[in-house]
Amino acid sequence: MKFMNKENPTQNNSNEIFLTRHSEAEYRTNRAILENDPEGSLDPEDQISPDLSEKGKKLAREKAEEFFSKLNHQEDSLFFVSSNQIRAIETANIYREVAKEKGFEILKPEHTRSEYSEDMSGGDIRVVQSLSLQVPNMIIQHVFSREEALKGVDWDKVSEETKEKWDRARKIIEADDHGSWGANYYYHSEEIKKIFPELKSAKDLDEAQFKNVLRLVKFADKKIKESGSEKKIKILGFGHENYLGVALNEYFQDHEIKNCETVSFQVDEDNIKASFRGQEKDIS
Repeated sequence: MKFMNKENPTQNNSNEIFLTRHSEAEYRTNRAILENDPEGSLDPEDQISPDLSEKGKKLAREKAEEFFSKLNHQEDSLFFVSSNQIRAIETANIYREVAKEKGFEILKPEHTRSEYSEDMSGGDIRVVQSLSLQVPNMIIQHVFSREEALKGVDWDKVSEETKEKWDRARKIIEADDHGSWGANYYYHSEEIKKIFPELKSAKDLDEAQFKNVLRLVKFADKKIKESGSEKKIKILGFGHENYLGVALNEYFQDHEIKNCETVSFQVDEDNIKASFRGQEKDIS
């Protein structure tokens, strides 16, 4: 991740990094895989676009308007990063469009690392792996989903071994259904992993992916301070509920993060503070 360099380097302690969950989506790529190759993987460069629902587009714009009303385009520059999932890139792009309308300076990355991002944002949104999902087997990822998300599954294309494991896993979910993918994942992933060892549990994501997110936060803070920008640089990242929800429960005792909700981070030397729904926690 690189920013445009400017003269007269300054160190600014008001820099912030924001991580936002993507807006409401249709999950069109996921549905297509479930219909055609349920045990297939998701190729980040072969997704169906657009993916946000009309409600999701409206929500993203409303939340972006609210978000940028708290910043100052004369003092703040913005750098956008996103997961490689199309719903996250689309959400980031709506925020980017609102920011441009309000006169904010957008810092361009050297590379977007995604054709979707390049085409959609004109090169303004950098895709990073630490915010991205790894989906090697689509049907296993959906074991935590509600029934309506499974209507298009072609079960004739699912192996008998996976079907047998699926039935055992779904009985666990149905016996204690918490009403959403995120909640079921948080409460049941450790037990479901015993059936599907290839599945990452909530604990796995906390130990691996969220720790990588924190490394990204610290790396971004370092780059901000090295950039020499005369403005405060705000980094806006767009990702997913699974790794964010796990971390929120650890630090805020609340695993839920709604569409377009944001967690903010500030770094002071080796200390990281996170803010969510008006609460602030030290998560160093």
